[in-house]
Amino acid sequence: MIEINETMAYVLFNNLISNAIKHNIESGKLVMTLTNEYFEIKNTGEPNH
Repeated sequence: MIEINETMAYVLFNNLISNAIKHNIESGKLVMTLTNEYFEIKNTGEPNH
């Protein structure tokens, strides 16, 4: 469990998800995973070079 300001948490998650969508390929996938250890967002965007 973490303590975080609700507004800042909203901004953080909104930015992370928006960026994953923005930097994805057309018709790509977005996968979000939440466990007790981590939160992960993955997309099928082009890899960084």
